[in-house]
Amino acid sequence: MMLTNTKISNIKPNNSLLRIKDSMGLYLYVGVGGTKTWVHRYKFKGKEFTIKLGNYPNLSLQKARQIRDKNKSSMQRGINPVLTFSFQTDKLKTFNDIFDEWMQFRKSSWTEDYFNNVFQRYEKYIKNNLGMMEIENIKSNMILKIFKEIESTNKLDTLQKVKGIMNQVFKYANGMGYASENPTQNIPTYVFRKKIKRHYSYLTNRNEISILLNSIDRYQGSFVTKNALKIAPHIFLRPSELVGLRWSDIDFLDMTINISAERMKNRRRHFIPISIEVYEILLEIKSYQLGGKFVFPSPLTNSRHISAESLRVALRRMGFKKEQITTHGFRHMASTLLHEFEFDTRAIEMQLSHCDKNTIRATYNHSELKDYRKKMMDYWSKLLEEIKNEKNFTSF
Repeated sequence: MMLTNTKISNIKPNNSLLRIKDSMGLYLYVGVGGTKTWVHRYKFKGKEFTIKLGNYPNLSLQKARQIRDKNKSSMQRGINPVLTFSFQTDKLKTFNDIFDEWMQFRKSSWTEDYFNNVFQRYEKYIKNNLGMMEIENIKSNMILKIFKEIESTNKLDTLQKVKGIMNQVFKYANGMGYASENPTQNIPTYVFRKKIKRHYSYLTNRNEISILLNSIDRYQGSFVTKNALKIAPHIFLRPSELVGLRWSDIDFLDMTINISAERMKNRRRHFIPISIEVYEILLEIKSYQLGGKFVFPSPLTNSRHISAESLRVALRRMGFKKEQITTHGFRHMASTLLHEFEFDTRAIEMQLSHCDKNTIRATYNHSELKDYRKKMMDYWSKLLEEIKNEKNFTSF
C-alpha cells in the first residue's frame, strides 16, 4: 500500500535502517535516530541507481513523488537522472557533525576512559583531514591516505583503532540516512602491513626483579606514577585498569578492591584481595590528600587520572628497555612465578581477570576461591618484599 502523511508520522524508528516502499521506486528510509529520507531507486540501461531526494518533512510526500516522476520522464528521454539531480536538503552534514552525534549516541555504553580515547584519536588523526567535509563527498582514497600515514609511523595498533572509528561513524551515518555508502568498506585489508604479535616482556630472575623493585622505590619522578608502579607488581591489573583506580573502588576495612564491570576489559566485575603491603601504599597516597576521585590523579587536573603511558615512560627513564619489561609484564611475571610455586591456576586466572565463559562456573569460583586468593596475594606480596630485600647488583 502507498504511503500517506498519517502513516509516515506513525512510523517509529528501529534499531536498524527501515526501508519502506511507496510506489514506482520511491522509498522512505528511516534511520535508527528517526531521520526520514526519501530515496528513488531505479534501473537505467540495465544498471541499478539510488538517489536520495531529501528529508521528510522538509521534502513532502507530494513533492517526493513529483521528483520521482520527473526522474522517470528524464529516463524516457534517455537521460540518467543521477547526472542532473541535486539533493534536496538544507545542508549536508559534515563528518564533524556525524562524529559528534555518533559520540553522544554511544556515550552511555562506554567507559569515560574509552570515550576520551576515541575523542583524542579523532582529534589527532581524522578531524583536520576530513572533519569539515560533507559526509557524502568523502571517498575511499581520502580515508586510505590517512590510514597509510598512520601506518608509516609504525603505529599499527593506532591504525586499527582509527579504522574502527571511521567504520563505525560511517555505519551510523548509513543507518541514520546521512550517507549512501560506507567508503571504509571499499578499502581491502591486504594493503596494510600485518602487526607481528609479540609477547610482553617480563622478568622472572630474582636478581633482576630485585633490581626492578628497588629502582621503583628510588624513582625520582612523579609521586603518583611512582606509587602506581609500586602497586603494579602486587595486584596484576592491566595498566589502563590500574591508572583508572578510584577511591570508591577500595574497601579499606575488607582490604579489597572492587572494580565495576563497565571499566574492565572483559566487562565483568573484578574483585581483588589486597595485601598489607598494598594497603599501606594506598594509605600513604591517601594521606597526601591529592583530591579528586582517582587514586592516581593527573598532575594537570585531579578530575582525570594519569595515563598508562606514564608508567611505560617511567620504566624507560629508570633504564629498563622494552625487551626487559613492559607495563603488562608485571602480570606475566606474577603468573609465571605463582605457577612455579604451584598455586591453583583458576585462582591465578581469576586474579588476572581472564574471563571464564561459563557464567555459572565463574560465579561459583568467585565465592569458592575468595579466601584462597586472599592467601595467595598475601604470599605474593611477601615474596616480592623478600626478593626486593635480597642482596643484588644495582644494574643489569
